[in-house]
Amino acid sequence: VQVSAGVDEIICSDEDISLNGSIGGSASTAIWSSSGSGTFDNSSSLNAIYTPSAADLIAGSVDLLLTTDDPLGPCIESFDIVTYTFVEVPTADAGFDQDICAGELANIIATIGGTATSLSWSTSGTGTFDNVSAAIAEYTPSVTDINNGSVTITLTTDDPSGVCGNTTDDLIINIFSLAIVNAGSNQTICSNDVAVLSGTIGGSTASVTWSTSGTGSFVPDATALNPTYIPSAADQSAGFITFTLTSDD
Repeated sequence: VQVSAGVDEIICSDEDISLNGSIGGSASTAIWSSSGSGTFDNSSSLNAIYTPSAADLIAGSVDLLLTTDDPLGPCIESFDIVTYTFVEVPTADAGFDQDICAGELANIIATIGGTATSLSWSTSGTGTFDNVSAAIAEYTPSVTDINNGSVTITLTTDDPSGVCGNTTDDLIINIFSLAIVNAGSNQTICSNDVAVLSGTIGGSTASVTWSTSGTGSFVPDATALNPTYIPSAADQSAGFITFTLTSDD
């Protein structure tokens, strides 16, 4: 009776185990068993898949036993053991997505764990990092990033074990254009005239509100971009009025 459970391996702790047993001689069947508490998809298949339990992972390894029958006798059953040792997975967390205004820096904070001992930042855009290998870093968006409206930042860990591979995590930085308003040029009018205001907007501005140092009235109202202002008697007596145009964001 011949049996082989396969070769001992080191595997990543988030993986199922694909077994590769073999039998020979007078053996016709075999069954898998475990020193741990995981589960087999089919314990009587030579190529069964074993899913480790939490207890297996805490133990750090598991022995899987392949035992044959001996239908012809008089030989006794034969068995072989294969050991799988678990390596903890490197973990990476790049943090939450962010919203910033054009011209601002993005402060990014990484958290790594598992077997990870180092990290690096990269970008889908053309901006720059003050330190690509620091857990707390600053990203300066480029003009292209700003024009695109967003950029993806990727955190990548190392894998000292060489078993699990590097781990990555992304965050998105949304970049909003600055709100821009222009109240227009200063004006000189006669005391019995109205003032026609000429505001302009740009960037992320969608609406505006006019306010005044005076006590006159806006027509049709103070939310029109180019309203007419009717000075009050107090405005006329004061001799000048200051208008302020304020944007939303």
